[in-house]
Amino acid sequence: VYLERTGLWGVPNVPLRALLLDCAVNHGPGDAIRWLQRALRVTPVDGALGSQTLGALDASDQRRVYLSVCAQRVRRYGDLITRQPSQAIFASGWMDRAAGFIEVAP
Repeated sequence: VYLERTGLWGVPNVPLRALLLDCAVNHGPGDAIRWLQRALRVTPVDGALGSQTLGALDASDQRRVYLSVCAQRVRRYGDLITRQPSQAIFASGWMDRAAGFIEVAP
């Protein structure tokens, strides 16, 4: 469902697609796509995966994009814990989840 509704099926790089799908499930599809757009430096950063974003992805260093999405995700976890200290109980699991994607970076 997430792949179809968000257009993530259109991301040809399988590891990046898997990362974005996991981000969409964990953080929401809009955030996942906005992180991709920021990594690609496209505007507007609107959370919609359209032809401009996919075109920029085709022309990008996809390893750099993958790692940028990972970094943005880790920052989001840190921001969440800072704003809501009660969420720190989940930090270990969140970091393990993020580290798993960093370890298999293409």
